[in-house]
Amino acid sequence: MRVRKARRAAQPDHLASLSHCNPRNRWAAVGALGEMGLRAAPHASKIAFLLNDDGPGVRRAAAWALSQLREAGRAYAGAVADRLTDESAETRKAASCSLCQMGEEGAAAAVARIEDNDVQMRCAALQVLGQLGLQSSHIAANYAGFLAAGLRDKAPAPRHAALVALGQMGEAAAAYAELVTQSIQDADSAIRIAAMVALSQMSPEGEDYAAAISQQLQDPIVEVQDAALEALQKMSQAGVSHAASVLALLESREAIGADRESVELAAAVLHSMALRCPFSLCSHLSRLQRIAICEQTVKVIRRWQLKAAAFMIAHSTLALPFDLGPIAFDIACGIKLT
Repeated sequence: MRVRKARRAAQPDHLASLSHCNPRNRWAAVGALGEMGLRAAPHASKIAFLLNDDGPGVRRAAAWALSQLREAGRAYAGAVADRLTDESAETRKAASCSLCQMGEEGAAAAVARIEDNDVQMRCAALQVLGQLGLQSSHIAANYAGFLAAGLRDKAPAPRHAALVALGQMGEAAAAYAELVTQSIQDADSAIRIAAMVALSQMSPEGEDYAAAISQQLQDPIVEVQDAALEALQKMSQAGVSHAASVLALLESREAIGADRESVELAAAVLHSMALRCPFSLCSHLSRLQRIAICEQTVKVIRRWQLKAAAFMIAHSTLALPFDLGPIAFDIACGIKLT
């Protein structure tokens, strides 16, 4: 109780300090009002005025303080959004975080700026929408379309930001998976990568475009290949159906003596596919056996073949709804594999 009374008594001093000549005093006053939360709501306009203060620390504190005033602070979401292109990186970050705490009002303020003439503003607004969509399925469902519009931006940076944001929204943005797929052919490698990551997060609709992702395994840029590998790994059966393409990339990397990390990534993706669906690689067993790093993957497939062979023997049939591979008959006849 004493603390509350002390804070109430201190409020007039804080208000007076908002116009102090020393920016440190203004900064301290704004911070104190922000800590008061709703009790400082009647003074939201005075705090918002300081979003244009000469001191970057004061602007940053004002952006944060408004997010603490709930509805009173949300009324100034547009003014906070204007700080997304502030010359101070810390103020830009504070403005973004503040908008992300303003919910629907923050989203509306961001949408109003995704067609701004400033590329930096468009990028920042799209990023805020992505964060808000990640926090709220309601916002994701209502605002994903605005992010999809960002994919048509002439500048690459906003297109990249839109793809990242759509990926953050996951299934809520799945309706735009086909539009995202078009970005896989973008001339900018960073955008191709972002498109594949976004599709892998849009399960299950994104899996319909696994074939387009698989084609990027042939991209001349290693980072794009790696993004395609990781995207296929996240997909279920749709990704496994392209195991042969992953194996071809692994063989290519082994042949050219690529760095160990690149080889291990391709091998790891292939191994995860074998664990998920062993029969998808049975017909490629002989190729896998020639790659030393695939020893564990070969063992996974062989164990599955033995189980399948036992099933065949138990049911007196050599007809199965899947391919055991070229050595299936030998297994069924009881020949032990080494």
